[in-house]
Amino acid sequence: MKPFYIVIPTFVLSFIVLFANAQRQEIPFNKGWQFTGKAVSGKLVEKTVNVPHTWNATDAQKGISYYRGTGTYEKSFVAKDEWKEQRVFARFNGVMSIAEVYLNGELLGEHRGGYSAFIFELTNKHRFGGENHLKVVASNEATLDVLPLTGDFNLYGGMYRPVHL
Repeated sequence: MKPFYIVIPTFVLSFIVLFANAQRQEIPFNKGWQFTGKAVSGKLVEKTVNVPHTWNATDAQKGISYYRGTGTYEKSFVAKDEWKEQRVFARFNGVMSIAEVYLNGELLGEHRGGYSAFIFELTNKHRFGGENHLKVVASNEATLDVLPLTGDFNLYGGMYRPVHL
């Protein structure tokens, strides 16, 4: 029989985790992003994409240089009425390698580093009764303060992992 001081805290912790997970809702936010960026040729690219997406996924495979710069992803959504009493977040599982995130024109923040997930809170910043506009400016430009600095691999740009609300 396990000691009392182990069983009770384990039970309480399990209950808290189950209760918290029961209230959380994850909404996939991957389809229908409007992408604007450039090709390695310098040509402007504008198209609707689904995430995960990279703007230069096949360039290096073709043996050509690949574009290192910025690309912009934009998507609109309507805040649901049931969100009025909840906290709302946007979770990005991977943007290479610097991301600036805006909601309705307001900068929510910047994330530096393409290999880790990050979250920005939308609570009290999204509007009810109309469209909200989420914009992500992604950059894979070479910088001296964001790893990796060098390697024999390509640093593809874009939102290359899923997004959830």
